[in-house]
Amino acid sequence: NVINEDSVYIASVANNRTSVLFRQTVGAMINQHLGQVGNKLHAVINNQLYSYENNSLKPIFELKHPKFTGKVYGRNYKDIFLSMYDGIGHYDGTDIKYLHQFDNGFSYYKGRPLDFGSSIYFNIRDKLVLHGSLK
Repeated sequence: NVINEDSVYIASVANNRTSVLFRQTVGAMINQHLGQVGNKLHAVINNQLYSYENNSLKPIFELKHPKFTGKVYGRNYKDIFLSMYDGIGHYDGTDIKYLHQFDNGFSYYKGRPLDFGSSIYFNIRDKLVLHGSLK
């Protein structure tokens, strides 16, 4: 297989074989990130959440918001934290709402939030750790 420099790929490697699960040109990409929901690997590609199952990407639902960066972390499909360009959002299975919004217009969380059950911590661009208590 030929790898094109102008494209983004998500691939699986098993038994010395590479399977391309997704490929799109860079110019057509809105966002693309790997994340975790529950105990499964997920990908967000152009605002669509996919679950990685049986060596393929299964579409789950769309997460559409103009400030969504594409990064997700969640316990289940009704409790997903979203990295927004100006804060932290939450998807409850129906709507996207801000948990915390910054006024500087470019503060998203980096890495994976630290989840301790009733408390969660977010690293905001290496300058701030935001702590929240969960109900």
